[in-house]
Amino acid sequence: MYTILGLDIGGTKTAVVEGTYDGDILQRLEIPTLSDRPVQETFPRISDRMKEVIINAAASERFINAISVSIGGPLSIKEGIMIDPPHLMGWHGFTLKDHLQSLFPLLPVEIEHDGNA
Repeated sequence: MYTILGLDIGGTKTAVVEGTYDGDILQRLEIPTLSDRPVQETFPRISDRMKEVIINAAASERFINAISVSIGGPLSIKEGIMIDPPHLMGWHGFTLKDHLQSLFPLLPVEIEHDGNA
């Protein structure tokens, strides 16, 4: 079965989930975002959880074939660049999409804006 790895990055917490294309959540890990610290310090914790979800999926014979990210702005959605987000103070100018594509080169990455942030 093919599934999607989802990130919901907020100012206080980040959820890393594996879900089906029908929207069913198969696994979920949640960690503090630590948004006041530099992204270079905090993002490795998030990417480690992403790798953990991918490994757990493979162990259950599921295969993640895309990454979808929900995050508040302001940001350039198409390029996936954070533009001074007030709730993610340590993330200003972070090239989120490029960073994810370099860590997970075989998976397409889509960024969506969480309009509530």
